[in-house]
Amino acid sequence: MFCTSCDFFDWNQILRALLLRRIAGKPWLRPTIERDQNRFQQAVGVRMSYEAQQEMFLNFCVISIQHIFGGICAVPGVFGLADVATSSFLNRHGALCEVGYELGDLQWRLTERCGVVLCCDVIVLCCTVLCCAVLCCEPKQ
Repeated sequence: MFCTSCDFFDWNQILRALLLRRIAGKPWLRPTIERDQNRFQQAVGVRMSYEAQQEMFLNFCVISIQHIFGGICAVPGVFGLADVATSSFLNRHGALCEVGYELGDLQWRLTERCGVVLCCDVIVLCCTVLCCAVLCCEPKQ
């Protein structure tokens, strides 16, 4: 649950572990995973193991939670449900959450799939620069 190159939490792994603990043993889980196995086999022509398909299912759930949270942050700004300052704050927060997740996903893909170890300092630097840029863009009243 920690990054291998530093002491940062891997929120994706933490959410997956919490989600798995919450849904483990539910009667709908096994049929759902098996249905996904069949769909994946029909689409790609490869039968994944139950464990691999469960990991894919959990990853999809965590990604969905992240995108739902980012989208909910944008609702007040899109529909005019709050004043400009609050809407702008929530829009920026949602955008930073989305970008932060994508940077974490990039790190995971580079490490797991390509063997490239991207130090978390690079990601923290990217997030810091992005936060500073976003915070400097205060809305004009």
